Amino acid sequence: MAITSSHLKIIVRGTMQGQEWENVQWYRPTGSAFLTADAVSVAEAYWNDVKTAWRAAVVVSPDLTFNSVFVSEEGETGAFGEFAVPPAESQGTRSGSGLGEFLPSFNAAGVRLTVATRTTRPGQKRFVGGTEGDNLGGVWSATYIGLIDTLAAKFDSTITLGSPVATGVLDPEIVHINLGTHLITASQLVVGHLTNPNITSQVSRKIGRGR
Repeated sequence: MAITSSHLKIIVRGTMQGQEWENVQWYRPTGSAFLTADAVSVAEAYWNDVKTAWRAAVVVSPDLTFNSVFVSEEGETGAFGEFAVPPAESQGTRSGSGLGEFLPSFNAAGVRLTVATRTTRPGQKRFVGGTEGDNLGGVWSATYIGLIDTLAAKFDSTITLGSPVATGVLDPEIVHINLGTHLITASQLVVGHLTNPNITSQVSRKIGRGR
């Protein structure tokens, strides 16, 4: 089913220490590649683009895995599909030597996605996977901040997809959703990000609150 909506929701899903986690981001898709692509192909192409930066920020361990990428068009109709992350790519690539264990799953690196106007709130990201060695008295180490900054750049910059949706373009946006209709009532593009140097918490978000 072709991708024709003006807004796409992409969710990367995984598990950490037996608990499920999700990272949600909205995008504006452009380009003719989406007219012959389905949601599963978009999810695969998206994973191919973000996996290097994301896996680099996560220590190699079965305690934190990437499981799938889910793509859906705006609202309750339209294309949707889920791509299963290949087993060989389901863990991080960062060496855990000298870093100790993962911090509890409620600890996270916080990132604010900045916007140009007050049309919507800024976006917020929480990335789990920091370790004891990354924690310097409640502040992230410079090395870990660098890894998170590289990952966060994937959420504030235009993505031009490769195979199997080559040349399809995704522009990250922040949206406001009507809770009754589940349709987007306001949106604006992300223009940058700010990484919080302090360790923060992984908390749930409500639909329509700048996800």
